Amino acid sequence: MNILGLVVARGGSKGVPRKNLKDLSGQPLIRYTIEVAKRVDALTYVAISTDDIEIAEVAKSYGCNVPFLRPPNLATDDATVIPVIQHSLFKLKELGYHFDAVLLLQPTNPLRTVTDIEQAISLLKNSDVDSVLSVSKVEDNHPARMKLIDHKGYLEEPAYAAKKFDAPRQSFDDVYLRNGAIYLFKTELIIEKGRIMGDRCAPLIIPRERAFNIDDEVDFVIIESLLNSNLQELDEVIRFD
Repeated sequence: MNILGLVVARGGSKGVPRKNLKDLSGQPLIRYTIEVAKRVDALTYVAISTDDIEIAEVAKSYGCNVPFLRPPNLATDDATVIPVIQHSLFKLKELGYHFDAVLLLQPTNPLRTVTDIEQAISLLKNSDVDSVLSVSKVEDNHPARMKLIDHKGYLEEPAYAAKKFDAPRQSFDDVYLRNGAIYLFKTELIIEKGRIMGDRCAPLIIPRERAFNIDDEVDFVIIESLLNSNLQELDEVIRFD
């Protein structure tokens, strides 16, 4: 199975300016994702989709392929990821590459491990699924405890909050949150249906210690603290001297 490892990193970022190049424990954020992808033998080719020349040069310096630049219309705040992936596959096809599957990697998830990726690939190869999505079990912030605010400003129960207010947590059904670390899907799914989560999508459960997704400055502080910790769940996370 030919698998493309596709790192997506545009230059613009509202929450944290130049987020993909921001320092995390002495390294640009994007390096964590590039390095973990390079260490996965099952990936046929690792490339980056970016509109930003500086990001492209940094990615290239760490051994990531930069076969094209993303057009500006696919790098706006409103641009979605589906056309970005399709554009990447089209450009790579022009260069003679063919892939059976795509592993989408966001730089904002620096704590994923080689083992996480290998397990996702194994699921795709050895079962009848068309996609694999990394998730983490929801603990305290269970949707059964969530509320809506109606048009009058009062709290109300959403349809999914079926449990009583004082129900113990143990009585809730387990639910899982998409964490963004791994999206793995067959190429035909993205090309023919424009989707990255198919009808036969397998979950890859990642512990919450490795599931943090960087959106703002606070997330940088949290993840830097995790990188400096001795948590067993982070033993395989890539670190740099």
